[in-house]
Amino acid sequence: MRASRVIALLFASGCTGVIDADVPEGISPEQEEARKTWIMKAHPTLQANCESCHGGSRAGVNWLEGADPYKQRDALMAYMGAMGPIINLDAPQTAKIITYGAHEGPDLNAVQASNVIEWMQKERDARPMGNFFPVMTTPISMMPCTGGAAGTPTCPYNEFPLDAAGATGAKVQFTFTDVSGKPYLSNMKVVPGPMGVYAQHPMFVSVPATGEPKLDTLDRYANVTINIAAGAPAAMQTIGNGTSSFVDYSSLDPIAVYFKAVGPMKP
Repeated sequence: MRASRVIALLFASGCTGVIDADVPEGISPEQEEARKTWIMKAHPTLQANCESCHGGSRAGVNWLEGADPYKQRDALMAYMGAMGPIINLDAPQTAKIITYGAHEGPDLNAVQASNVIEWMQKERDARPMGNFFPVMTTPISMMPCTGGAAGTPTCPYNEFPLDAAGATGAKVQFTFTDVSGKPYLSNMKVVPGPMGVYAQHPMFVSVPATGEPKLDTLDRYANVTINIAAGAPAAMQTIGNGTSSFVDYSSLDPIAVYFKAVGPMKP
């Protein structure tokens, strides 16, 4: 474990000065880089543009309140606006803090937006993805449904076996339709094996040939847990309402399914 170090960082808060930031012991180089980018680029940008409204003068939108820049960072990353979270580490360019534009406060110019996007990218790179979703299936290129009933040659199931995750004989199953270049999934199920299946928090992930996997920014199945015995009726196997349109994904890119946990049915 590395000893705690002291880094002198430029810090802007109306005037430019220098602060000493204790770097916590044991953080990764990527986490350290994210902290540095926050202090050097994103935080000064947001203070200059957003503090008048978000610095504590208005309840409910006070994510820049207080004097600790790291607590402000945590508040910003946790903040939920009327349209959802304003930070998107999986697709920083689409984050609402970037796309919101001029409102009561000014729009970010290209340099300012770049500063905030770079910080979000650093935070994404520092995120221990494996800790969030320990179960990651192998991506597959989806077979399309062109008509007919699910499970027929013209409308085949796309399947992800869950044997390697400890749920012998269980699988994720869905049909796929290309709608204007975006994947529309139907008949979405977790089918139990002979020992049943336990599946917590499924995440459907787009995996382009180049670049990072794209997680569902809506995280629409965060509260889904399936715990069913072998032979459970189809209604109990369904993920959510059984259908979803993923407008941020391309139909040409493979899909994977991540989970927080998978195994045989729990008593």
